[in-house]
Amino acid sequence: MSGLRVYSTSVTGSREDYELFVEAVEQDTLQEFLKLA
Repeated sequence: MSGLRVYSTSVTGSREDYELFVEAVEQDTLQEFLKLA
């Protein structure tokens, strides 16, 4: 999750970008979970 840390420190506070990023992370996590399932 180091990418998340880098992203959060480089963001200028755009809430929309943050929400899009969180959504992408959730989708990635879901895909990884489905691969394991």
